[in-house]
Amino acid sequence: MKIRRLFVLVLIVCMLCPAALAQQAEPAASGAWVMMGYEPESETRAWADSLFFSRMEALTGVSFTFRQYGDVEAYRAAREEAFSTGEMPDVLFKACLSPAEEMRLLQDGQIIDLAPYLESCMPTLWTILEARPDWREIITQPDGAIASLPLLNGAQRQCAVWINGQWLDALGLTMPETIDEYTQVLRAFRDMDPNGNGKQDEVPLSLVGPWEAKFLLHAWGLTPNDYNLYVDQSGTVCFAPYQEEFRAFVEWLHMALEEGLVDSQAFRQSQSMRTASLTTTDTSDNQPQTLGGMISVAPYTLVSLDDAVDYVVLTPLAYEQERVYRQLLGGVARGTFAVTSACEDVEAVLRWADYLYTEEGGRLAFAGEEGVDYTMDSQGRWRWTAEDNYGTLTNTLSLSIIAGDDVTPGLEPAAFMRNTEIDADNHVRRQTDTLRDYLVEPFPATWPTDEAREARIAEMQAALAPCIDTAIANFAMGLTELNDETWQDFLQTLEELGAEEFIALWQEKLDETA
Repeated sequence: MKIRRLFVLVLIVCMLCPAALAQQAEPAASGAWVMMGYEPESETRAWADSLFFSRMEALTGVSFTFRQYGDVEAYRAAREEAFSTGEMPDVLFKACLSPAEEMRLLQDGQIIDLAPYLESCMPTLWTILEARPDWREIITQPDGAIASLPLLNGAQRQCAVWINGQWLDALGLTMPETIDEYTQVLRAFRDMDPNGNGKQDEVPLSLVGPWEAKFLLHAWGLTPNDYNLYVDQSGTVCFAPYQEEFRAFVEWLHMALEEGLVDSQAFRQSQSMRTASLTTTDTSDNQPQTLGGMISVAPYTLVSLDDAVDYVVLTPLAYEQERVYRQLLGGVARGTFAVTSACEDVEAVLRWADYLYTEEGGRLAFAGEEGVDYTMDSQGRWRWTAEDNYGTLTNTLSLSIIAGDDVTPGLEPAAFMRNTEIDADNHVRRQTDTLRDYLVEPFPATWPTDEAREARIAEMQAALAPCIDTAIANFAMGLTELNDETWQDFLQTLEELGAEEFIALWQEKLDETA
């Protein structure tokens, strides 16, 4: 049971990708090539001691000396110093390169263009990219160069709207199809005692803040990104707050709060405060569920493993006969692995990296070695063998596994990761898969080709984003009355903060990509 609970903690940590606390590089290990990078999970994962790297050396003949950093800013500072002094590593692993950094380092000749090497040195990745030209397009700069290798995942987790399927069944309800039907379901959850304990203690929908709330915008046909932007079918950049549907969404939030359909603290509490409020000293199996739904990557971030399997993904609600849902995480994370101009054997290190895009390499990175770190049963389900080999799962994660974040190069073995011994996680992953047909990428991947424009965009985002989120919260809670006059005041404030210029700059970026 301890291993099972720890595994869930690991899953949550991997989803949230927290930064590590280490500030200094780990001691170097002997090796022919120098690897520099950032390890975001914990300072206890020392690359020099990692079985992952020794196993990769046995498979490929490639070994490394390590310059590992646990703080991303310390890593970036050390990287820049290495480039400026000539003490360059051969490769950047878990490189955390932003698109702007990729372009700058490539233009300065500090990292090399990998595009000419892919077909000959990385046959596995080449085959994947040939089958997925959309993925190749994301990692390819406007001039055709490829500065870094990606993390690929064809079945990423998403931030979903979850609904208590057991409560639907208990009340004889079906999956709602529209926002009006969803509202009626939430009212039933509030009034009809679906947990059967004779108390009105149900919270129909739990959410924290505007960011989570905006995943409900799909019910009005909107799927904006974190810049509150999306691209319509004509290729025009649209600003969500300017749309009539956005106001309807805010009006719904106000109604839902007034009627007790949404957690009364939704816009007053942080994630940690919500988690604390859900914690109970009653650990008995008979503790009744009180949540009718949540907006999260997985229900087990808020409820127990056993209860998590009772929640199902809300089928995206129809708006004007169409169903869409915001894609939070795409299949490609850029900037995870780069080769510097100091590397004297590019082919060797790329062959090493290519193994991470195979099924076997993905399993090695995400789960370790079969028979040592995990075992497979007759149904193909795998389980950790941590207590048999390293004492705790924590040690296994430190010694054997290198992946589980969004900065490790390679291909996540999606089918394998959906068939663990933890039924709750298998359930969550498979439920999330039901969203695939409805996912809409709000905005295509772009490249920062104009530094001044990027700086201006960042400046305006810093002003516009909090203005929008504050307005959502204040309107929803009734701190600001929502009427034609106050809504117009809100829109006027956005204009004064430069919303029109903001839209125009993003349109320029989009047009350059097209």
